[in-house]
Amino acid sequence: SGLSSYLVTQQLLNVLHKYGINVVLDVGANKGQYARMLRQGGYRGHIVSFEPVRREFETLSRRAANDPQWAVHQLALGSTDGSIEMNVVPGTLSSALPASDYGRQRYDKLAGATVETVPVRRLDGILDDLLAHVPDPRPYLKLDTQGLDLEVFAGLGDRAQDFVGMQSEMALLRLYEGMPRLPEALAAYEAAGFEVAGMYLVTGERRTARALEFDCIMVRADAMPQLASGVSAATPS
Repeated sequence: SGLSSYLVTQQLLNVLHKYGINVVLDVGANKGQYARMLRQGGYRGHIVSFEPVRREFETLSRRAANDPQWAVHQLALGSTDGSIEMNVVPGTLSSALPASDYGRQRYDKLAGATVETVPVRRLDGILDDLLAHVPDPRPYLKLDTQGLDLEVFAGLGDRAQDFVGMQSEMALLRLYEGMPRLPEALAAYEAAGFEVAGMYLVTGERRTARALEFDCIMVRADAMPQLASGVSAATPS
């Protein structure tokens, strides 16, 4: 909803500012909607966007062309290096996972996907190169990969601890075969030291009022700049 997306944006900009984040990795960038939202909200730091699907990447690349702080890569990220087949559909629902029965019932277009083979890399293998031009990087990871967020996160390995914040779309109902549900995803992120800063409904079922997907913003609380200099995290705001 409009209200939910407004609340996500406000809390995101709050976190970026509060944690001194100067580089955002935008994984599953589609046509650059997220990066544009960051710029419209006043974020002036680096953005590194990843989008594997050719048609979307062409638009993304065009939109980033005049922004020297916005780099784009036609690449999928995952837990192994190699290539994967993307099930490509119009809009923002392309995924390397096949649609579930529920997903096909909810979104007709998921049944008519075409296949594109795309390169996939582990993030920990390319992270140093991506951040080389950012002085004292304080990175934030945004994931929106239609069911593969945990695979991308697994590809960070121990480098997850370098990130001061992150964001992932988590589902209670599976749109794709084999995708993790919200409790599993949240447990993995919490195990890596992230804590929830906000959870916002993205989509739900109008007919039954069931919640489908949430956008979750997370932070590494001990990475706040003032905390690093000895101020207690327990101090009430």
